[in-house]
Amino acid sequence: MAILDRDHCICQDCHKKGIHSVYFPINTINDLEEYFPNALFSGKKLSEYLESCNWTNNIKSPIRTSSKHIIDNIFFSYFETYDLWTHYDFISESKISEIHYKKAIDNYLQMSYNNTLISGRMFAFSFAESISKSNYATIKYHCGGNTSLLETLELHIFYNNKLYHLYFSHLNYIDKNPVFTFATLHIHHKYYIKDKKPWEYENEALITLCADCHQKRHQTTKIPLFSSTKVLLKSNLPLCDRCQGRGYIPQYYYYCEGICFKCFGEGVCDL
Repeated sequence: MAILDRDHCICQDCHKKGIHSVYFPINTINDLEEYFPNALFSGKKLSEYLESCNWTNNIKSPIRTSSKHIIDNIFFSYFETYDLWTHYDFISESKISEIHYKKAIDNYLQMSYNNTLISGRMFAFSFAESISKSNYATIKYHCGGNTSLLETLELHIFYNNKLYHLYFSHLNYIDKNPVFTFATLHIHHKYYIKDKKPWEYENEALITLCADCHQKRHQTTKIPLFSSTKVLLKSNLPLCDRCQGRGYIPQYYYYCEGICFKCFGEGVCDL
């Protein structure tokens, strides 16, 4: 999240703005509207649509909550309700033990984008407790299929102590051209250190790349491996022959986001 924020969610090779499934900080809803130029949500801009939520009067509490400490005052939290869609995750600035909320649901949400009408749903929660003073969001997108083109888009937004989960799906049987043209972002390691976890590196060792540029980097650039004492162990780690350096296999996106189980998402082997 820190690297994406530093690089402004832009691939540092091709300079395309892209998305990553992790949460990133936002100042206003306009930060998200940049990803969907001229899009309308049930006839409104995203910020206007979220402001028009019809909240229920009764206050509820979830059946289960959980928080995992990430770093400093950042927690990855989620809760479960009795709804069909039972799991909702968000970023909090403290460990969540008990929360109460008012709720809003829109089962008939429609998104108008690139001359296409896409059906969706929205679940929203207005918390009684102060969860976080900062705002976060994530955009999750998948596209693919053998006989047709199925696109799914999720927006998870925590803004002004309210949580919004928006879900859209679109199935194109005809021309099989995707409605969305997002560049999927990865975090690339310029080098590796033996026995060091991928998230334990200094920021200067990490760079934001889109999936295509990430693969090109692994195919055209030597990625060295060092010992914990900075002794060079290998001058060039071999490319993973299962994912060809991508770190994931797109057709298996539905399971662990398609991470390659041979290189565990690194794109190179023999770490």
